[in-house]
Amino acid sequence: MIGMRRFLLMLCLVFWALPAGAWEDADLGVRVPDPPGWEVREGPNPRVLVRYHGPPGPGPRPSLWVHARQTQAELDRSLALEVVRALAARLEGFKLLGSRATQVQGLPAHRLGYRAGLAGHEFQATQVFWVRDGRLYVVTLTGPLDRYSSLLPILDRTLEEIEFFEPAPAAGQS
Repeated sequence: MIGMRRFLLMLCLVFWALPAGAWEDADLGVRVPDPPGWEVREGPNPRVLVRYHGPPGPGPRPSLWVHARQTQAELDRSLALEVVRALAARLEGFKLLGSRATQVQGLPAHRLGYRAGLAGHEFQATQVFWVRDGRLYVVTLTGPLDRYSSLLPILDRTLEEIEFFEPAPAAGQS
């Protein structure tokens, strides 16, 4: 009986240590790890690849969105300024908190932090974006002001664990 308990305990530990699930798009060649305890939902439009909603708590639920769209642009200062202008035009009370160059999986990237409002709700957000194979990728974390700092490790882990792989060949190609 003790042997069976040890076996079950070891099985539980191995299962617990397995990586969480991941959302994947074989056509784009991208895999995004599911944040533990967050709800995965398919994107509501073709530009939104996947979105996650955090556990309920006080205030609006936090969210993590992954967008991608075709682009001819290169990642440079003008692209970052274009993103800031678009956010400022679309959001209420937009306030840029920080902007800096970074990397995602060895690719040059840019990270923006801001506070804003939408439909009367204030929130804080961080967007990280980069260009890969003619696509602009944007990962956006949003959350209530009072819980935001506790959510940043979710964004950082997602960016550390995102994977790119060779996309699947288009139908009819080999």
